[in-house]
Amino acid sequence: ATVSVLNCQPIHTYSLMTAPPGTSAALHVGGLSPGVTDADLFRTFRAMGRVLSVQVCRRTADRKSVGYGVVEFEKSIDAERALDELSGVEIQGVPCRLMWKCNADGAAHRGTESVFINHLPLDVTSQTLYNAFSPYGEVLTCKVATCSEGTSKGYGLVHYATSDAVVRAAAAMATVRDALHAPRAQVSHFERMDTAPDAKIGEETFTNCYVKHLNKALSDEALLAFCVPFGEVASMKVIRDDDGTSRGFAYVSFKEHKMAMDFVEVANDTTPAGIVEDGLSLYVARHQRKLEREHNLRQALKDQSGQHWSLYVMDLDSGADDEELHALSRPFGELLSAKVLCDPETHASKGFGFISFKAMADADRAAAALGGQLFRGQRLRVVPAGHRSLSHNDSSPWAPRNDGCGQASLPPLVSCEGAGEIGHAHQAPCLSPIRRI
Repeated sequence: ATVSVLNCQPIHTYSLMTAPPGTSAALHVGGLSPGVTDADLFRTFRAMGRVLSVQVCRRTADRKSVGYGVVEFEKSIDAERALDELSGVEIQGVPCRLMWKCNADGAAHRGTESVFINHLPLDVTSQTLYNAFSPYGEVLTCKVATCSEGTSKGYGLVHYATSDAVVRAAAAMATVRDALHAPRAQVSHFERMDTAPDAKIGEETFTNCYVKHLNKALSDEALLAFCVPFGEVASMKVIRDDDGTSRGFAYVSFKEHKMAMDFVEVANDTTPAGIVEDGLSLYVARHQRKLEREHNLRQALKDQSGQHWSLYVMDLDSGADDEELHALSRPFGELLSAKVLCDPETHASKGFGFISFKAMADADRAAAALGGQLFRGQRLRVVPAGHRSLSHNDSSPWAPRNDGCGQASLPPLVSCEGAGEIGHAHQAPCLSPIRRI
């Protein structure tokens, strides 16, 4: 059986061997391969003590694992023993990461500091990274980034509870390099990109430029020669495919802000021979972080939308189509559009869609009426497009829930898969993220 989890809270974790305040006897299990099931988790952890519940978290749309799960024990001492003895144990051939699963009141409100470590050898695991950095302070989470095949990307993150631990770790990098056998490893302070981008500050200080519409045959040397007249180039990279073919864009970093600003003002919208692709103009602009680009795109779409009010409809049946969604929404007012997102190959619904009304009052009525309504045997979830699911304190369905980025966003789509022989799942309008055995 498969159970959808509504309004699932984010998991906050510790890596300590003693359960921190505000935690239950539950462990967060990370680094799971896509094929791991609830039954695999149960078989792995039942030797440590009585297991009350297990969960592999999955996306609602396609039921694919999101790479982590939760195991809850009856006693904290059993969870501590599992954390001590099973950390790094292989599940389906992939080492797992174990941390304490904290309640929202436990770790969510604690200040954390993070360090970014790069130039790591490919054999360094998350457990190895934890062992190297834990002597310098309380580690909340620790992870080596990996690709889909499970191989290391050569960098990782360590989240400490205090800034003092970050300072101690940075001062002891010689010891850390020896422990990791990583002579080129470097550590730097990691800043989360969870605040609204300040475009004004970027405009006043930038040195990195983004260049596109480049000639595919352009060499790095030719592009460098084109950029040098504007000032000293600190670094430059033409983005290429695996076979070495240019993808038509590059990044150029200048030594000073004025040099980069001159490059943007002079070179943008020009057609230098041999540099730009035939029939196009060179595009040169300040390099923007992904967060800032998304922010600007959302703002542009908002400006273009005028007074249209759109709803995001989730948990649609795979057979739902535009006509059915249109017919479902039409009674609530003047409908501008109704679109079900479909897979381009199978043409089956991806499980969500959008409906747009001309009047806000119509969208309010549709959100109130359709939310929780059964449609093709599935209970719908409806929220304003671009907004989080509503809390009980929201006076209007259009009240945004700030995600720390200054922008509203959608709730996480998470579900858990039943484990068959372990127990039975039950379905209700609002479910606990842990399935009892």
